[in-house]
Amino acid sequence: MFAAISAIGGLVLGFCCVPWRVIVIPNLIIAIVSAIVSLDQNFSFLAGFAFVFGCLSLNQIAYVIGAAIIVFSEDPKASLTGDQADDYPGESYQSNDAKGLSKHAPLTRRADHKSG
Repeated sequence: MFAAISAIGGLVLGFCCVPWRVIVIPNLIIAIVSAIVSLDQNFSFLAGFAFVFGCLSLNQIAYVIGAAIIVFSEDPKASLTGDQADDYPGESYQSNDAKGLSKHAPLTRRADHKSG
């Protein structure tokens, strides 16, 4: 039952697009609670370790599945970044880069560049 709760929790966190760094907190809670449950049920060390590992693994797998469903959904605003995929990196391909050049302006060679 605790394994199912771990999996459902991971799926919910994946659907909510929680950053992967933040998922450490629920994983610590799952590890502590599952260790307490395994001790309360008089599991052996190996069985308790397998129980904790299984709960954490199910949580992570469900998180990845939930995040993948959101990322690959058709609504670009539902993705983790909120940016539509295109051939240009960054927020918008029509914005200017650091040098003030348009991203789709032709690239020119520098005068001091020697070609071999």
